[in-house]
Amino acid sequence: MHNLISEKENYLRQQKLITDIALSFISVDDYINKIQQAVDKVGGFTAVSRVYIFENDITGDYCSNTFEWCNKGIIPQKEELQNFSYS
Repeated sequence: MHNLISEKENYLRQQKLITDIALSFISVDDYINKIQQAVDKVGGFTAVSRVYIFENDITGDYCSNTFEWCNKGIIPQKEELQNFSYS
C-alpha cells in the first residue's frame, strides 16, 4: 500500500512540474529565461547529472548545446558542445 501511495505522490509531483512549466510559457516574453528555468526544474526534479537542450544549425548537420543544467559537483559541458557534428 505504501508503494502505491508513493507512486501516486510522484505522479502528482510530475503533473505539477509539467503544469508549472506549461503555464510559464503562456506568454512569449523572456522565453530564453523560461526555457532555462524549465531545464532547471526538470533537472532538479529528476536528480540526474545534467539536462541539455541542443539546437540544430540551419543546415541540420551540426547542433549546439544551448541550455544546460548540471547537478551539484557536475562540471558543465555547454562550451565544449558547440557545433557538434551529427556525423
